[in-house]
Amino acid sequence: MAKKFYRALVGLSYPTEKAILDRIIKGEKVPFAERNSKEVSAGEIVSDIPDISIHWLLEQHKIEEVKDGEEKGRKETKVLSSTPSTEGEEEGEVI
Repeated sequence: MAKKFYRALVGLSYPTEKAILDRIIKGEKVPFAERNSKEVSAGEIVSDIPDISIHWLLEQHKIEEVKDGEEKGRKETKVLSSTPSTEGEEEGEVI
């Protein structure tokens, strides 16, 4: 099955690590600082939104599915670090 792409219609922040997602799905309260969340701005196109969130985000008009070929123009995104930044470094890291 082909990977689906989605355009964020609002700013989003979500974890992408399977172990963190599994803990959240099981009902564990995972502190934000431990989630290594990915930060996405409105207009960015991504393919790693957690499956469990996609239906709700579509219903709430927070994301929209991108048609084939549109994903080529996607922007860079930042991953929020769970460790404090050191002097002179940005808190997020461009991927």
